[in-house]
Amino acid sequence: MSGIFIWSLGSSLAAGILAALNIVRAGRPYDKTLALITVVGTACWAAVAFAFGASIHNVFDLRPLGHVVISIFLLVFGGMTLWTTRSGD
Repeated sequence: MSGIFIWSLGSSLAAGILAALNIVRAGRPYDKTLALITVVGTACWAAVAFAFGASIHNVFDLRPLGHVVISIFLLVFGGMTLWTTRSGD
């Protein structure tokens, strides 16, 4: 197994874990700790996807661009969780 293949598997695992955390966060709208974890992780993932686009000299390639756009939406939803307060608190 080549080093590139191992890095690819690791990236897939990281993306899968981050996706699962975002799904759990969606079901827990007042969990600010989980929201912070997903916001930081998603921002890092967006940076990695953008860096991949830069490394292939095409940031508008659909592979990295799709990840960046989805990450931006997830960042907005995570930010909404962070900045909302529970009524009555």
